[in-house]
Amino acid sequence: MRSYGLKFVKDQYEKYPYPSYDRRETIVIASWLKQRGLQANRIIDIGCGTGLWSIAFAMNGSHVTAVDFSSASLSHAAKMADECGVSITFRRADLFSLETSETYDLVFCNGVLHHTANARNGFRRISGFVDRGGLLAISLYNRLSPFRLAKFLVQGFGRGNIEARKLVARTVVSLPLSTEILAFSGRSQPGPSSSVREYISRDENLVDLLCHAHTSYHSVWEVEKWYVDEGFQFIKRFPSGSISAAILPNLVFYVGKRPGSLTSS
Repeated sequence: MRSYGLKFVKDQYEKYPYPSYDRRETIVIASWLKQRGLQANRIIDIGCGTGLWSIAFAMNGSHVTAVDFSSASLSHAAKMADECGVSITFRRADLFSLETSETYDLVFCNGVLHHTANARNGFRRISGFVDRGGLLAISLYNRLSPFRLAKFLVQGFGRGNIEARKLVARTVVSLPLSTEILAFSGRSQPGPSSSVREYISRDENLVDLLCHAHTSYHSVWEVEKWYVDEGFQFIKRFPSGSISAAILPNLVFYVGKRPGSLTSS
């Protein structure tokens, strides 16, 4: 099977394993997941990175398989899982080459597809791992978000070099106007991290957010159609409701359900 993974993306995560977090943040995210009904018995976290969300799922009592193509990220994830006292099955694989005969009650793919060479094909691939009656939850960068301007600025001045982009990003976020922009971005985000400035104080997070080696962007209407085209019932997105919820957030979460009844208890 053709792989749409990108070597320079993998190289970035070997140098900057993502995300950087502490145990307190895993507790916050575990609560965030519960509040939004993102719970299941058997979960696969595809593109788990350093394991933040995988650990949160395990804290909530799920049996978790966590997959990533970065050795550095998986090494950190295993260490954090041990520190947090949870058991997780870790696998090293590109999502396009991942082979398994199992299907899962919840397939979770957070902030991953937009860093592949073909997000739509990636969505089709991971949708095949969802059991009947199971959920597919993903997040993608929003095509319409004004936050894209900051990324274009960093990438334009930093060109193709991650280290140069990082220097530009540090300069940009230190500008007086950036304080208000970052605060607004945090308020419009659906995830558990409300302080973008605190979040990007760590190099790993700054690089992923503003300096990434490859990123694609997708509208909410585009992604919702992906679910329908793959035979899923689209359920919800975070945030939802007003037209501003489709425009302002940098990142949007989506949840859909495969028709049928779960085969697992």
